[in-house]
Amino acid sequence: MNKKFFILWGMMIALIISVATVQAYDNLRVLGTNDSDCADGSCDSKTLQDALDAASPGAMVMLEGTFDFGDDQFVSLKKDVTIKGKRGPKREYLAVIKGGMNAFALGWDPALGFPEFDEYCGLISNPNTQRWPAEFVISDLQFEEPTWTAIAGAATTGTTIRNNRFLGGLQINAGCNA
Repeated sequence: MNKKFFILWGMMIALIISVATVQAYDNLRVLGTNDSDCADGSCDSKTLQDALDAASPGAMVMLEGTFDFGDDQFVSLKKDVTIKGKRGPKREYLAVIKGGMNAFALGWDPALGFPEFDEYCGLISNPNTQRWPAEFVISDLQFEEPTWTAIAGAATTGTTIRNNRFLGGLQINAGCNA
């Protein structure tokens, strides 16, 4: 009886630990493959979103390569994170974000719809009922021809955008930040 009890007890502890453990990462490197076709579930925006979701709050996510977001893809940033692109020896941009509808959505989820404000930044309606007040750093990226805007922030407590290059489209839409 004692042996069965200890085996059962050990299995329960192992199960509790495995369920309670969520893998989070302090630093991640993500490689863009110039792939906007999400039909098979593996495209650049999904790969980057998965990395951002797995990152620990305060983590650095290093990007390299071309991330093709097509006409309407985006990533939603909901926790403190630094996104930094790789630069070459002559300071050329080695991390490119192509296209995208609000390619980097800071503190909100465009899939739920767009917040609507009056002329005084009073909130009229917001399909994003949850707010993610977080701080973001976005640096050393080249944004090319977003469908609407490269970086859209609707609900952040602080955002630092530095050393980026914007080619075409609307660069930054701050909306009415919290």
